[in-house]
Amino acid sequence: MSAAPSTLIRASMHDEVWHITLARPQQRNALTPEMIGDLLTALRGTPAQARVVLLDGEGKVFCAGFDLERCQGEAGINVVKQLLIGLHECVQMMAHLMIPVVVCVQGAAIAGGCALITEADAVISHSEAQFGYPAARLGLSPAVSAPTLAQHIGMGPARTLQLDGGLVSGSRALEVNLVTHLTDREAISALGLSVAQGFANKPREATRSTRQLVQSLAPMLSSKSGMGRGALEASLAGAGTPEQLTLLAQAWAATRPKPSQNI
Repeated sequence: MSAAPSTLIRASMHDEVWHITLARPQQRNALTPEMIGDLLTALRGTPAQARVVLLDGEGKVFCAGFDLERCQGEAGINVVKQLLIGLHECVQMMAHLMIPVVVCVQGAAIAGGCALITEADAVISHSEAQFGYPAARLGLSPAVSAPTLAQHIGMGPARTLQLDGGLVSGSRALEVNLVTHLTDREAISALGLSVAQGFANKPREATRSTRQLVQSLAPMLSSKSGMGRGALEASLAGAGTPEQLTLLAQAWAATRPKPSQNI
């Protein structure tokens, strides 16, 4: 067994399954630049003997998106840009792995968290989970994940999900193919591991060639098309506008923990 040296991301090898866990449960696994960097390191460090990647999140929520506290004010503009670039790199890395990717989602996969599932071959969740891109309501463009989302669920549903800014249930996510398996919340981890082991037991070369073929059929992810880079640049162009700074501040004020009061 090997492990990534990080307190924000845990990664270890079990029976040919490279298991990566988002590990900020008290913050609902909200993404920071450091966390994204560690996730990218874990993905790049996928062992040669691994036959599948299993991604999950510790605690009640898979991933609540970007850490809004880190995105506040003028200093937060650079943080937002770092997060967008890092998220783009993580999704691209997942897309170009030669082995399947399985993601377990409990609670929610919001904004950047939702982007992380768009290159999964299997997504395990429950009917009450929430998915979506509320970043659109905060002045942040979710365009960075538009190419992979559109290929995952189709152009029409992807357009609605990203432009509306609302959330959909796990049941609806299954209907639009954002999720592949629904089960009871308590059974997500077990089913996710079972699905991952099922992929791991498939012939290695057949799996590799199938993954390679799927990539060749995905022109929006091709480095030659520039579509992925264009999507990233569209998101970066909107970072730091006065509207965005105001909306992010309002969102953080509404969601941040309230100070305790002595009675």
